[in-house]
Amino acid sequence: MPDCAIFADTGREPRAVYDHLAWLMCGNVLPFPVHIVSAGNIRDELAAAADGKRCASIPAFVKTVARCRSLMRTRRGKPP
Repeated sequence: MPDCAIFADTGREPRAVYDHLAWLMCGNVLPFPVHIVSAGNIRDELAAAADGKRCASIPAFVKTVARCRSLMRTRRGKPP
């Protein structure tokens, strides 16, 4: 049995996801705690990147030349 669960909140999940999370955390469903972590709202970060205010820092997966799935590196901070 796990020691805990971790929910990585993007800030833009559908209402049903948050409702289900609340149900899981109500105390009688899971025998372990759920920890919620967040780095902000993913939509706001993408909008700021589109406006040139910062670089997007989202988890993005790409296929390499060898057709392997790989996590794309993104920069944090202001664009050059």
